[in-house]
Amino acid sequence: MGIGLATLRLDGFASVQASHIGGTFTTVPYEMAGSHLQVNVSCPYGQLTAELQDDAFKPLPGYGVEQCRGVRTDSVAAELSWPEAPPLDQIGKPVRIRFQLNNARLYSFRAV
Repeated sequence: MGIGLATLRLDGFASVQASHIGGTFTTVPYEMAGSHLQVNVSCPYGQLTAELQDDAFKPLPGYGVEQCRGVRTDSVAAELSWPEAPPLDQIGKPVRIRFQLNNARLYSFRAV
């Protein structure tokens, strides 16, 4: 008989991942209930960025991937931001989030 202990990263039982070649992941429409977008991500040697899209998959003004301040870290609460855009909770309609991953793993996201 043996005793063991297994630990998992917070929300770390599954992830979406991309190699150094890169990849994207787009969500279903999501209501932004908070003013900031936090991600549980592992990309110390890569990067994660995102853009917010309307129903027609078009980027919202100010929320494009080019305006996104991405993350290059290993964190359960890294923040993606768009410095020139208003807070997320002022968008007023559901949006799709299109994550762009490069040598990264995305475990979860949330608006806080």
